[in-house]
Amino acid sequence: MKREINYERTKLLQCLFVTYYPFGYKPPVQIITEKNGLVFIQTTRGKFAKFFSLVSILCLSVAWFFCGIALVIVASESETYYKMASNPQVWTWFVGTLLALCGTIAYKVWIVDGVDASVKMANELISLEREVVTELPNIHQTCESSSSRFQPSNWLIFISYFTPPILLISAIIAGGEPFIFIVKHFLKLDPICNLINKTWSRLPTYGKAFQIIVTPIILWPTYNFVMYELVRIMLFCFFAAVNVAGKTFCILESLQKRVLHKNGVFLHKQCYSRVRIISQSVDSAVKLSVLLMITSLAMIISTSAFIVIRLHGQYSTGMLVIDGIGAVGFLFLVDVLLTLCGRCDSMCRNYLRCCKNPELLGEMSRQERKVYLREVESLPKLIVAAGLGQFRLTNITKDNKAILLFYLGEHIVNVLIAF
Repeated sequence: MKREINYERTKLLQCLFVTYYPFGYKPPVQIITEKNGLVFIQTTRGKFAKFFSLVSILCLSVAWFFCGIALVIVASESETYYKMASNPQVWTWFVGTLLALCGTIAYKVWIVDGVDASVKMANELISLEREVVTELPNIHQTCESSSSRFQPSNWLIFISYFTPPILLISAIIAGGEPFIFIVKHFLKLDPICNLINKTWSRLPTYGKAFQIIVTPIILWPTYNFVMYELVRIMLFCFFAAVNVAGKTFCILESLQKRVLHKNGVFLHKQCYSRVRIISQSVDSAVKLSVLLMITSLAMIISTSAFIVIRLHGQYSTGMLVIDGIGAVGFLFLVDVLLTLCGRCDSMCRNYLRCCKNPELLGEMSRQERKVYLREVESLPKLIVAAGLGQFRLTNITKDNKAILLFYLGEHIVNVLIAF
């Protein structure tokens, strides 16, 4: 039962975005469930597997390219810096460019360049969790409650399955879709097309939905496909991070429980070392991903809040609703990210403290205690560092989570006051 709960959201994701995916192709990674209930991850092998592995990064690149080109056009047509800053489209497409560009970098790091390392890490965590939990049956309830903490996100998966076409139609009608904007911009170069464009612009608000019909038949499903890919990549990345963190927590809780029960005092250090080896194998990828997520999400939240609060009179209601929901949703993601990283560090500190339990040490001889403490001291903490190389943004802990969130709120307020 525990395994089913642990994989419930991931299986639901695979069911909606792989089994019942409207475009009918598989991503480069999938979940396999055997008849005995065991679950493992594997890369997809089939015809054109190499090509299909590049589809998602191609869609991400298309997204930031269109948003970037539209942003450049709007900025170049603005007469003054004030008009450019007071144009909500500039800020909206800046968010789209930043989000898609960061997603492209993260996807290339984890999938295109290191899919084998990612799959190996996931399977190692699954097998290690199975080993440590098997020896302590009473830990099942703890892991079960931990894995079911994000159950409302199941609704997010269902909603997101129908979101791409609705979001695309809403963005086109509200005037915030970059591709239609670019097409209209270049139509002005031709007098005949300019006349068509003027007639087009005289349509009532509801008539702008007609743009979808007159768009070439092949273009609409292609662009809708890009939207589906963007939603799927975002959800897969989010729930993959949640599931990996959940398994790490379950392993650390099991090891901590084993220490408190004075059972397998030498074996638990080997399991902890395996967790450290797994984390070190993807250390640079984690640093880069966390750095991108924290900085990009912070900028996106502040930008969306700026649009909703300061520029609400200069933008359509539909785009204000989209930006407002985006600001709240991304703030939720930041909170989840900081909670996962902080809890990881906190649990490691508790685990290393439990390893020095006086009752446990009292049952050892002087020589055994000496060797045991030396081995414990050699176990480093599992800290998620955000940064690249020698540069570190911060060591994310549970203690400074509130500081980071407060800084984000202060930054948003400063941006609003400045304008």
